[in-house]
Amino acid sequence: MVVVSIPTMLVVMVAYCVSYVWTSQEPVKVYKNEQVTGQFVRYVAEGYNETVRSGKSTRHVDRHEVYVVYRINGNEVLFRGREGIEYPKTAIFYKN
Repeated sequence: MVVVSIPTMLVVMVAYCVSYVWTSQEPVKVYKNEQVTGQFVRYVAEGYNETVRSGKSTRHVDRHEVYVVYRINGNEVLFRGREGIEYPKTAIFYKN
């Protein structure tokens, strides 16, 4: 036999009611994956200098990033790229 005290039951009921009110009771909206075609536009290189501290020493580190720009539905979209990889002129993407 399980014995539960009245204050414990009240706390559980209040917690349930609060969580029920705060969370959405609507069904979860699921978006359809739509296939779109992107045209390669250009590469974008970005670099910055970062100060890294380790113990008592401080050193400056150069960080370099490469981005690939594709035109999708008339908008230019940046994707993080990697050096040494040739990206296709036309690519298929999925949006939802």
